[in-house]
Amino acid sequence: MTFVTELETKLVESEKLREQAQANTKDQFANSPDLQEEGMNATIELMEAHEKMGKQMLNDNALLRTVIAAIVKQGGLWDGLQG
Repeated sequence: MTFVTELETKLVESEKLREQAQANTKDQFANSPDLQEEGMNATIELMEAHEKMGKQMLNDNALLRTVIAAIVKQGGLWDGLQG
């Protein structure tokens, strides 16, 4: 769970995602291609600390999408980016 928490923290730091979260509904935001790209970039940054989970997420796009969807729906990413 630490990896997911840290991934969410990284995504909240994204100015691009903050702007999108403020301009869109939660559902629109969850389907943003930029969200997937920022998720990939954040995963790469976290790989050193969480190499095994990072490799799984980079090799399994469905897993990455599932984790990001959970962060948006159950986590506080969208809310955190609101402001």
